[in-house]
Amino acid sequence: MLNPIVLLLLPAAYIFASVVALLQFQVLFQLLQVGITKLHSVSALAFAKPVTGVFMDHLVRVFGRPDKFVPQPTHVLLVALILAVVVHLERARR
Repeated sequence: MLNPIVLLLLPAAYIFASVVALLQFQVLFQLLQVGITKLHSVSALAFAKPVTGVFMDHLVRVFGRPDKFVPQPTHVLLVALILAVVVHLERARR
């Protein structure tokens, strides 16, 4: 049984954790774009250009440009919901 104060603070904690997770995703997405751009400039890795180009194009079509990615409130709430489900399922498993 959870303390009522903890129960009131859990949604805010999940929303905060989801914002942090989405900001981490944004940073990793930008790093991936920079890495693929640098990979395309190395002539020794020319064999990887088609695969990485298609992969990055797909990610840009799904998420938009990495420098323009801004988590919307819907994204934040969906990630918070996923976090809550994962945490509570793990707690129920014990």
